[in-house]
Amino acid sequence: MRSVTPVTLAETPQRDATPSSTPPSPSSIPLGLLTRFGEFHFLGSGGMGAVYRARDRHLGRDVAVKFLHQADPETNRTLLREARAQARIEHEHACKVYEVGTDGDRPYIVMQYIAGEPLDLAGEWMTREQKVRAVQQVSMALHEAHRLGIIHRDVKPANIMVEQGEDGAYKPYIMDFGIAREMGKSIQMTASLAGTPAYMAPEQASGDAEALDRRTDVYGLGAALYDLLAGRPPFDGPHALAVMQQLLTEEPLPLGKIRPDVPEDLQAIVMKCLEKEQGRRYESALALGEDLQRFLDGKPVLARPASLGYVLLKAARRHKVRVALGAALFVVILVFGVFGIRQRQALAEQMALARELGEDVKEMELFLSRAYSLPLHDIEREQSIVRQQLRDIEARMATLGRAGEGPGHYAIGRGFLALQEPEEALSHLRRAEAAGYTPPELRYAMGLALVELYREALEETKRIQDEARKKARLAALDAEYKLPALAHLRAALGARLSSPAYVEGLIALHEGQNDVALAKAHEAFAQSPWLNEAKKLEGDAHFAEGKRFGRDAAFDYDKMMQSFEPAAAAYAEAASIARSDPAVHEAECELWTQIVLASDARPELLRPSFEKATSACGKALAADPQRGSARLTMAFAHNAFAWQTMNGPGKEDPEPILRAAIERAEEAARLRAGDPMAHYLRGAAYRVELLYLMSRGLDARAATDRTIAAYEEAIRLDPGFLWPYSEVCASYLERVRSELWRGVDPGASVERATSRCDQAFAQNPTFTYPAIYKAHAHLQEAQHLMEKGRSPDTWVSSALAAVAAVKEQNTLDAAHVSAWASWLGASHACNAGQDPSASLERAEAFLREKEQLAPDSANDELHGLLSMTQALYLLRQGKDPTKAIEAARAFFRKSAEASPWDVDYRVEQTRTETLALRWALAKGKADSAMFDAAFAPLLPVIAKERANPQVYEALAEVYELRAGWLLERKKNTENDLTLGLVMAKKALAIHPTLAPALASKGALHLLRARAARDAKARIQAAREAKASLRAALKENPLLARERGAALKEAERLLSLEGSE
Repeated sequence: MRSVTPVTLAETPQRDATPSSTPPSPSSIPLGLLTRFGEFHFLGSGGMGAVYRARDRHLGRDVAVKFLHQADPETNRTLLREARAQARIEHEHACKVYEVGTDGDRPYIVMQYIAGEPLDLAGEWMTREQKVRAVQQVSMALHEAHRLGIIHRDVKPANIMVEQGEDGAYKPYIMDFGIAREMGKSIQMTASLAGTPAYMAPEQASGDAEALDRRTDVYGLGAALYDLLAGRPPFDGPHALAVMQQLLTEEPLPLGKIRPDVPEDLQAIVMKCLEKEQGRRYESALALGEDLQRFLDGKPVLARPASLGYVLLKAARRHKVRVALGAALFVVILVFGVFGIRQRQALAEQMALARELGEDVKEMELFLSRAYSLPLHDIEREQSIVRQQLRDIEARMATLGRAGEGPGHYAIGRGFLALQEPEEALSHLRRAEAAGYTPPELRYAMGLALVELYREALEETKRIQDEARKKARLAALDAEYKLPALAHLRAALGARLSSPAYVEGLIALHEGQNDVALAKAHEAFAQSPWLNEAKKLEGDAHFAEGKRFGRDAAFDYDKMMQSFEPAAAAYAEAASIARSDPAVHEAECELWTQIVLASDARPELLRPSFEKATSACGKALAADPQRGSARLTMAFAHNAFAWQTMNGPGKEDPEPILRAAIERAEEAARLRAGDPMAHYLRGAAYRVELLYLMSRGLDARAATDRTIAAYEEAIRLDPGFLWPYSEVCASYLERVRSELWRGVDPGASVERATSRCDQAFAQNPTFTYPAIYKAHAHLQEAQHLMEKGRSPDTWVSSALAAVAAVKEQNTLDAAHVSAWASWLGASHACNAGQDPSASLERAEAFLREKEQLAPDSANDELHGLLSMTQALYLLRQGKDPTKAIEAARAFFRKSAEASPWDVDYRVEQTRTETLALRWALAKGKADSAMFDAAFAPLLPVIAKERANPQVYEALAEVYELRAGWLLERKKNTENDLTLGLVMAKKALAIHPTLAPALASKGALHLLRARAARDAKARIQAAREAKASLRAALKENPLLARERGAALKEAERLLSLEGSE
C-alpha cells in the first residue's frame, strides 16, 4: 500500500490543472528546515503547495511538511492563520497540525503523517459498514472543529485519509480545515466558494458567505457518504459550472434509486444531509454522527424520508404552472392522505429543533470565548447580543411545546453560564433537569454553576466568626452546592468534554487537593494550550495553597510567596489568552491584594503589589464595568494599600491614597447597596481616614460619624456579620478620644462601644479583639476620671476583667492592656502624692511577658510613659530624675522616629523635656538649649490647626517655665507670656475645662502680675491668675500639690493691693 499525505482536490495533481508553481526539490527546501527535518520524500503537489514526508530529527517521528506556493503575503498570512486554527483541534479523527511558520519567505505547515489512502480510493475495498463508520467518526471530529468555530468548507472523500491498523480496522482522519481556497486553475474562489462543487452545499455555491455554518459541513458529509454508497456524487457534470447549476436548481436523485440495497434508514440519513434548506438538515455534525451510530447499532434513527407534502412542495417550486392547474385536488389528497405522515414528521422536526438549541448555545459560548480573547475591551456589546439570543431561544421555546422545555432551558442555562451569571444559569439548568433532559453535558454545566455559587457563598462565610455557626453554614453550603457540584462534575466525565483533565482538576480543587488540581491543570493546558480556564485553575490551586500561609492564617511570608508567585504567573498567562475575561483579571487582583495585605513584611513591595492589584482589577472593570465583585476587590485593594501606607515607614503622602480608597469604597457601596460587605469596606476606608486624622491630632468628628454609620449599615443588612460589630466598637473608641479632647463626657460612647463589643464577643467568644477593645474603652473612661482628679480604680478593674476573659486565647494583647491599666494606676498614685512603684513594677512585668511572647512588638511608648511617671515622682520627691528622664527620652525618640506624624509621641517628647527643665530650674542649671529642646517636637506641628488640646497645653507650660526663668534673670518676658497665653487659650478653646491648661494660664498671668510695674496691670493680671488657678483646682483638686502655692500668691497680691 502506498503512503501519501492527501491534499485537497485543488492540490492533487490533475490532468486538466497545472500547479501554480513548480514543486520544490529537496535542494530548494530552506536550510533551516533541512537542518531540523531529514529524509524529505515528495508526496504530491497542487494549487496551494507541495507536500513532503520528512523525519523530525528532534522528536524522532515522521511528519508531513507542506510548503505553500509563494502567493501574495496576505494570502499566505490567511492560510497560516487558518492552519493555526486547525492546530487547536484535538480529536483522534482530525489530522493534527504540529507547527506553522515561515522559513525565510517560504511558509510551511508541519502536520501529522498518515500512512494510508484517501477515502475515495480506500472506499473501493471497504465494506458499507466500514464506510458508514468512517463518516460517523469524521462527523465527531468535525463537531469538535465546529465547537471551536472552525468550518471546513471542503468536506469530501479525498480530504478524508484512511489508515488501516494491524487488526485490519480503518481509522479515518479529516484533513486541511479551511485551507482549500481555489477549485483549480481556471476558477478563483472567494472564501464562501472555496470547496469542490460536487460536494459543495447550495449556500456555498450561491456565494452567501454569511450563511455558512456547521450545517454546510453536514451537507459535505452527506455528499461524501452518498458518493461512497452510490459510487458517484449527488451531482455530476462535464464541468464545474454545470455541477453548480444542478446543485442550485435540481434535487439529487434519491440514493435508493441508484442503490436499492441501501437500507431505508441509511438512505434517510444521507438525504437529510443533502436538503437545500439548512434548517432541514441535521443541526450539527454531532447530530449526524449520533444518528449514524444509531444505524450502526441497529437502533431507530431520527431521520425520516421526506413527506409527500414536502416532495410536492419542492416540485412545485420547479413546475409552478402545472402545479397551479391541479392545486385543489392536490390539497384534498394532501389533507386526507398525508395527515398521519405529517404528524410524525412534525414530532421529528420538533425534536430536531429542540436538539438544535443545544448546538446554538455552543455558538454563544464560542462567541463569548472569542470576545474574551480579543484585546481588552468592554464586553457589554457581546453580552447584550448573547442576552438577545437567549431571549430569542425563550421565545422559540413557546413554539416547541414540551419537547423543547428541557433542551431550551439547558441552552439558556449554558448561555447564562457563559455570561458568568451562575445563579440564573442554575435556575434554568434545574428546569431542564426537571423536564427530564439530563445528558452528561447538562451535568457538566450544573457542576460549573454550582462551583461558582459555592465560591461566592464561601466568601460570605468569612463574615462568620462564631465557629459553631460557621461550621453549620459550611456544612449547609457543602450540602447545597459543593457535594452536588462534585457529583455533577463526576457524572459529566462520561460526556464528550473538551478537557476531562480540567474537570478532574476542578473537582480536586474543591476537595482541597491542591496538588492534584495543579497536576490536572497542567495536563489540561498541555492538551489544550488555548484553554485559559486551565491556566486559571493552575493559578487557583497555587493561590489556595499560598493562602494557608497568608495574613489571615499561619502567616509566613516566604512560604506564602512560594505559591503566590507561580499563581501570579499562571493568572498572567490566562489573562494573555483571555484578555477581556473579567473573571481572570479579578482573580489576579485578589491575589495581589493579599500580597498588599502582607507587605508590612516587605515594605519595598507595597507599591508594586498595589499597582499590580489595581491594574488587574482595572482590567476586570474595563471588560465588565458592572461587575460588582470586581469593584469590591478594587475597594479592598485600595483600603489595604491606604492602611499599609498610613502605618508603614514609606514616604508617600497618605492623603491622596486615602481619598482614592474612600472613592472606591463609596462607589462599591453605591452599586451594591444591599451588600453588607460593600458597606463594611466603606466603613473600613472611613476608619483608615479616621485613624489618620486622630494620629495627627486633627478634627475627626465627621470621619468618626461616617465610619460608625457605615459599619452600622453593614450590621443592619447582616446582623450575623461579626466584623462590623468589632470595628464599630473600635471606632467608638476614637469617638471617646475625640470627646476627651473636647472635654465632653464620654460615658454614652463608652457604653455604646461596650454594647457592640459584648455583642461581637457573644457571637464568637474565641474572637478576642472585641474584649480587648472593650478593655480599652474602660481605660479611656478611667482616664476621664483621672483628668478630674478622681480614682480610676473601678474602670481599671473592669478593663482587667474584660481581658481576663480572653487571656488564655490572647495572652499577648491581654498583657498589653494589663500594662496600660497598671500605668494608669501608677499615674494616678503619683498625682495623688502616693508611691507609684508597685504599679510601675506590675506594668513592667506585663511588658516583659508581652516581649517574651513577641520580641519584635512595639512597646516604646508605654516604656516611655512608665519612665516619665517614675521621673515625675522622683522630681516631686526632690530626687534626681535624670536617669528616668533619659530612658523616657530614648523611648519616645524611637516612637517618634518610627511614626513622625503621630502627634501624641511629640506631646510626650515635650512633656519629657519639661520634666528635665523643672529639675534643671530647681538646681539652677537651666539654659536656653533645654527650652529649645522642649519646644522642638511641637512647634512644627502648630503650623496646622490641631484638635488635640494637649499640643497647645504642653507648649503653654514650656512658655510658662521660660517666662519664669527669664523673669528671674531680669530679662523681658512679654513675648513668652503672650505666646504662652495664646497656647493656653487655644487649648481651652478646644477643651474649656482642661485643668493643666487652666493652671498654665493662671501661672502665666501670675508671672505677668509679678513683672507689672503699675498697680492696675498687676491687679488685673493677679485677678486673671486667681480665676484660672481656682478653675484648674476645681476641675482637678490634685493639682493643688503643684499649683496651690501659685493660687495663694495671686490671692496675696490682690490682698496687698486691696482688690481681693
